[in-house]
Amino acid sequence: MKTTIGGMKGNVFDIMTTALVTVDMQDTVHGVEEVLNEHSLSSIPVIDHERHDCFGIISLKDIAHFHAAKKNAHAVRAWEICSFKPLTVSPESSIEEIARLMVEHLIHHVVVVEDGLLKGFVSSLDIVAACLLLKSMK
Repeated sequence: MKTTIGGMKGNVFDIMTTALVTVDMQDTVHGVEEVLNEHSLSSIPVIDHERHDCFGIISLKDIAHFHAAKKNAHAVRAWEICSFKPLTVSPESSIEEIARLMVEHLIHHVVVVEDGLLKGFVSSLDIVAACLLLKSMK
């Protein structure tokens, strides 16, 4: 890993999740919850398979808000509750740049896209883990 704590050198490619689990925008909220639980995830990209792009992101916070509204998880679709048009970055984006964007936009996830294709996913926890790993290597 090329990251350094002081200047957060290194690229998103070094820390992004590439073994992606996704849901389709037409999946029900119930189906999304099953995938989140099955894979022990706190968030998941929502894919528009017709356009071949990431439509949005659903987090556990979105699921909690959904249930607070007492809606039917078997009737509502993923596209209806996701955070629409997630922030996208390239694999070459610096970790420091991504961390700054997350703070500026008050978000915890970014989608990594290259040539219009979803390549990975980075959470704020991934950045924290990279910092801790680097600190332990000193």
